[in-house]
Amino acid sequence: MFSSFFYTRLSQIPTHGKVNVTNATRAKRIAANFNAVRAWTKNVNLFEKEQIIIPINEDIHWYLAVIVNVNSGIIHERNNGQSATPKTAGAKNGKVGPRRNIPYIIIFDSLIDPAEPKHSPVKRTLAEYLSLEYNDKKERYNLPGIGYDKASVGIVNPRGMPQQINFLDCGLFLLHFAELFMINPPKNVSPRPSFFDWFPNFEIKNKRYDIRKCIQRLAPHVKYSDFLADPQKEAKENSQNKTMSFLPYELPTRTRSYSESDVYDLKKEEKFTSSLRQSRSLDSILSETKDALSMTVSIRDLKRWKLDDE
Repeated sequence: MFSSFFYTRLSQIPTHGKVNVTNATRAKRIAANFNAVRAWTKNVNLFEKEQIIIPINEDIHWYLAVIVNVNSGIIHERNNGQSATPKTAGAKNGKVGPRRNIPYIIIFDSLIDPAEPKHSPVKRTLAEYLSLEYNDKKERYNLPGIGYDKASVGIVNPRGMPQQINFLDCGLFLLHFAELFMINPPKNVSPRPSFFDWFPNFEIKNKRYDIRKCIQRLAPHVKYSDFLADPQKEAKENSQNKTMSFLPYELPTRTRSYSESDVYDLKKEEKFTSSLRQSRSLDSILSETKDALSMTVSIRDLKRWKLDDE
C-alpha cells in the first residue's frame, strides 16, 4: 500500500502549468515527478506484488486505485529477437475477446464524477509510472524482460459501485474498499465486473464504530512519547552539545525549572525577570558579545582546551 501522498506527488502540476495537456506533455511531467518518488520503493519490488493499493486525493475527494497483474506488463524477448507483448484472449466468431492476462487498474470511487467516470488520467499516470519504475529498478532486482508495455495497462470501473450520500464519507469508503480487497481479493478480473459479484455482503454503516473500537484496542499499547521522538533532531542536538564542550567559556544560561512551560516557575527566577525589566539597546547587547563574535577558534585551540579540561 502506497502513502496517501504518493499519487499527489506523482501527478503534481508545475507552477503556472496547464491542467489539460497532451499525453506527451503529461508523460514529461510524470517523468520529472518520478525523481521525487523513486526512492519510496527503493526496498520494494513492485513487480512481484499481487496487488498494489494506491489512495488518491483529487479535488478534495478520496478514492482508491488497485493495480493487479502488474508483472503481466513486462515485455519478454523471444528466441528470434522479437519482443512479445502481453497475451490477449483469442478471437471468437470474428470478434476479439477482452484482454485477460494484462495489468489492470481497478477504481473504487464512492462519488463518481459524471465528467470523468472512467478515470482515464489515472490510468495514463499510473501506467507511465510502472514503465518508469521498471526501467529504474530492473538492474536492482534483476527483473526479467526488456521493458514494460504501458499501453497494455487496462482500467476497470466496476458496475454498481456503492455511492456515498454526502460529501464527507469518501475517506470512510476508501478504507472499507481497501479492507475488503485485501481480505478477499477477486479471483478473476474482467474489464467490466459487478461490484456486488465481488463483495455481495458489502456493508459500511458500522465502519466508524469499527474504527473507533480498533483505536481503543490499540491505544493502551501506544505511548504518547512515541510520536514525539525525532532521531535527527536528537542527533543534531548531541552534535551541537559535543561542539560546545570544547569552548573555553560557559555561555550565559538561566537555571532550568522543573517545567520550562510553567510561567509561574519563570516568574520566580530573578535573573530572568530582571532581564525582562531591564531596558537595553541593540548597541549595548552587541558590545557585550563583540569579543565572542569576533573570536577565531582553531582546531588546535579546541584540542588544547579539551586536554586542559581533562
